[in-house]
Amino acid sequence: MKLKSIKGFKREQVGKKYTKELIRNNNVPCVLYGNNVNIPFYVDKRSVKELIYTKYTYLVDLEVDSGEKARTVIKELQFHPVTDELIHMDFFQVTEKKPVEVQIPIKLVGNSKGVLKGGVINRNISKIKVKGLVNNIPDELEVDITNLDINQKLRVENLIAKGYEFLTSPNIVVINIFVPRKADPKKVEKDKKVEKQEDKEGEKEDNQQ
Repeated sequence: MKLKSIKGFKREQVGKKYTKELIRNNNVPCVLYGNNVNIPFYVDKRSVKELIYTKYTYLVDLEVDSGEKARTVIKELQFHPVTDELIHMDFFQVTEKKPVEVQIPIKLVGNSKGVLKGGVINRNISKIKVKGLVNNIPDELEVDITNLDINQKLRVENLIAKGYEFLTSPNIVVINIFVPRKADPKKVEKDKKVEKQEDKEGEKEDNQQ
């Protein structure tokens, strides 16, 4: 997993008025918890932008100005329902010996046989939930689609996890290859035959009239 360090500032108050003031000043109220720790703090919104607007899940080395240091993962983000502004973050303290649950992005590699034949990739999920020790979880899960042909699909149960496990349902379809209706040569030929038959029937009716 990718690693980033950020600095936090301990909150001396936790009321709504104080929280709103923090947000107005471009800060984000946060909580650090886990392993018998519960520390309210805040961060400069600019310092966490890279952690929020990304496909990756980061390990975060957090240092609070009151002296606390912890390696963490972001567990929850809260956004304002109207403005979509980030208004709260939860950081969970992790250790090398206890597994964590996170989502990691899926990266497709290889040229699908089906795509080379004119098929189109349909991605049903772009991330997958996993559980494992932080040192065993990769930045992203690479999925080789080289042998995936038209009308074939890959499910979670077809993927391979090394040193961790998948928590996403094994029946979930990750990706499938399909042929667009207009591009399907069999369908196009069939439509042409139907059109010719309809034309003949139309001409026959005209002649009878």
